[in-house]
Amino acid sequence: MYAFHAHLARMNATPRESIDVLTTAAKSYGPDHYDRRQAAFCGIVLMRRFDIYFDNKERIGDPTDLSVPLERGLRTNYPFLDFIASHWTQIKTAFRDGFLQRFTRFSNESNAWNSLLSVAHQNADMAADAEQALEQYQELQTSAPGLRFLAKRKPRSPQLRNIALKAVNGSGASWMDFLPIDAACEILLDQFKDEKLAADLEDLVRRNRFTNGPILALCLGWPDSALVQGLLSHLNEVNQLVAAYVFFSAATIDRIVERLPWQLHQAAYGSYWGRYIRRPLLLRLGRDADLCAALYGDMMQNPSPWKKCAYLLMAELACYLGLRICEVLGLMWDDFDEKAKTLSIRRSAVDGVVADVKSEASRDVIPLNDDFISLLTRWQKIAPTSEEGWMFPSIVTGRPYHAGILLRHHLQPLTAKVGVRRLGWHTFRHTFRSWLDAVGTAVGVQQKMMRHADVTTTMNVYGKGMMDTKLEAHTKLHEYARVGFSGLRWNRL
Repeated sequence: MYAFHAHLARMNATPRESIDVLTTAAKSYGPDHYDRRQAAFCGIVLMRRFDIYFDNKERIGDPTDLSVPLERGLRTNYPFLDFIASHWTQIKTAFRDGFLQRFTRFSNESNAWNSLLSVAHQNADMAADAEQALEQYQELQTSAPGLRFLAKRKPRSPQLRNIALKAVNGSGASWMDFLPIDAACEILLDQFKDEKLAADLEDLVRRNRFTNGPILALCLGWPDSALVQGLLSHLNEVNQLVAAYVFFSAATIDRIVERLPWQLHQAAYGSYWGRYIRRPLLLRLGRDADLCAALYGDMMQNPSPWKKCAYLLMAELACYLGLRICEVLGLMWDDFDEKAKTLSIRRSAVDGVVADVKSEASRDVIPLNDDFISLLTRWQKIAPTSEEGWMFPSIVTGRPYHAGILLRHHLQPLTAKVGVRRLGWHTFRHTFRSWLDAVGTAVGVQQKMMRHADVTTTMNVYGKGMMDTKLEAHTKLHEYARVGFSGLRWNRL
């Protein structure tokens, strides 16, 4: 799109069709109107056809000037912001004083600058406007984009230090509130790390018991301090983010190797996204070569052991109990009754969406033998936890896995190793039916164990028994026929 419009801009004459396309996209609506309007804006700037914006109005709601969205929810189009920065003077001249209103139909100029600050340092004219915006909108100074802009424009300045200390003392009550704390920690330790900063952070900890930012900064910069070391024995008494920072910054190598999977799972399921613990872990790995070697050695010996247990147990539930994969993924720990030795099938999970079971006959209580009781209780001790109590939750979402992803990444790669042409989750259910037939299970009992509403499904769809069992049955019948009542017929033939 950019190259096409740049080519047209170099031409003296602009095709009428291109102008019509740009006009339509500039005032478009619908699920993709963010992308279409941004692309049209780039074309209009390159071709200097700003008259498209002056001659058209919004067609839905009030007939205001055509707007250009900077963001779509929490998704930022950084190449688009880079384009604005590189053409800032031209855009500003064309739209004059009201140019920022083009980006703020459903917001205000402060929100627009919150997006634009991430690229404002690239253009001197834009940077000067951004500094004026920071003076006008004081709350932007302690935002993550504002802090990073000041770190580039006024590095190591007293103003930046004071603003970063103010930001690091924020509440951090949600992951959005944590963004400026994360940025402030990075800037303080990169540009102002000294004993005076450590003293200021400890003073903030003493004066503000309910803010976590100063503790996090101390974990990153001074993991051997008495305050951080004292928290090591009280990890269960602080929130999960602080616990993760303290753990990765100050715990011994042996403890990190032992508890790393569990700590990562806890952070992923907590009130903060797991990606925000990357900073203490990466800093620790960067300064501790022995930890890198220990983690690498442990990974080579037993890579992701809990994942292997999860996938193996899923396959065993499908193969030995005849569960559909959607029923396996829909299991919760409340469905498992260790005392009664039963497993209840109550729901299914298809592509992460929880729904009812396939039919009423599928809803059942399955008795478990001691081997399965042992398997489930051992898995319960090492399984990642989730707020809703899923038996097999994803460590990323805390929700059930997608069966298709597990199939592509774990089952299908095994086909060549086990010597079969095709392997899917339903293969295990067919295997279960064949084994029932092989051990002489009555058809009526097979129907109940397969949880089919109609016995014809059991016989017609799943009726292909094992070849060895069939051969054995045919051989026995043949031998019986030779010596039995039909022996004369064989002799006559």
